This record gives sequence, structure tokens and C-alpha cells, in this order.
Amino acid sequence: MSRLACEMAYALSQRQEGLVLKASHDPYIDPYGEMVQYVKLKKDYILGLGDSVDLLVVGGRSDPVVVQTLKLLPGSWTIFFLACGKPEEDLLNDKVLAYFQLVGQVSHPSISLNDLHILNMQGRLSQIPFSCDSPGICVITELRGRSLPTHLFRQPMVAEVIGAGFDRPPNAQYFTLRFPRIVKIHNDRSVQS
Repeated sequence: MSRLACEMAYALSQRQEGLVLKASHDPYIDPYGEMVQYVKLKKDYILGLGDSVDLLVVGGRSDPVVVQTLKLLPGSWTIFFLACGKPEEDLLNDKVLAYFQLVGQVSHPSISLNDLHILNMQGRLSQIPFSCDSPGICVITELRGRSLPTHLFRQPMVAEVIGAGFDRPPNAQYFTLRFPRIVKIHNDRSVQS
């Protein structure tokens, strides 16, 4: 095993996030604002080592600046909202067909351009405007200080999401991924599977 692999394994065993690779005499942060050369190495940067979970992409929101920067079609969603479905036995209202708990959001560059296009294309097929009384869909959120979706998807998409470990947000009853990134959209899976 290489020395770098051993050092990384040791850092992870000590519950550190990873390593910073730089010349021994170089500072981590240059107080004079000059360019410092280093590489951050975290386990979620290495294929197969990050913590991952399948989550539902239940809605979207557009950031006009990102739309223009990425040269997307006007109105394209650039922020996607990740959720877990609530079990059927938790459904309290027979008019509500689905309950979702928002647990995070992703935007470019935490989602590839290709996946961004796929989510926009598939989301348009089942979009409804988001409101607190969306028919048939109840969205529960404890995400404070963040924007909410402008549109929900009646047919949420399943995505494999990777991140740098799980944390519980302040005052939340659930754990979510730190620094979530969409790795793959599973067109072969449905919300029920």
C-alpha cells in the first residue's frame, strides 16, 4: 500500500475529513493573498469511498445568474431539492397522495450539466407550481434560511447522492449529507422501489 493511502486511512480512522497535500514549507493560507498551491483530498473525492444515499429529487428552482452563466434555456431549474418519502402509515390525510421531507438541495457544480439537463427535461413532464397547499403533495421542511422550490414534481426522480458524511442540521429530526453531490440519476427506479 502506498504511503499516501496509509496516511489517508490513518486520517479517516481518526475521524478527520481528509488531507491537504502541499509543499512542507508552503503555508495553507497565504496572508498576503498570493496563490497557494495545494490539493485537498477527502474520502468523498475518491470514487467508492464517500457516504451515499438514494434520495428523491422532488422540486426545482431557477437562479437566473446560473442560467445565463451556463447558457441554459430561460427558466431552467438550477437548484434541485432532495427529499425522503414519508412511509404510507404516516399519511394522516387521505387527500394527500405523497408526503416528502426536504433534506437538502444541490446546484451546479454539485450536479453535472448532463444531469441538470435530464432533471429539467423530466421535471417539465410532471411539474406543478409549489405552494403550501399543493394538491396531493405535502412537502415538509426544516431547512431554514434557504429558498424553497418554485415547482414540485408529481413524479420525483431517484438520484444517488454522495457527500462528506452525515450531519443533523440544527433543530432537525433527521440526518442529511454534508456537501451533497448528485452522482447518478436512476431512471430504472421509481419512488416506490
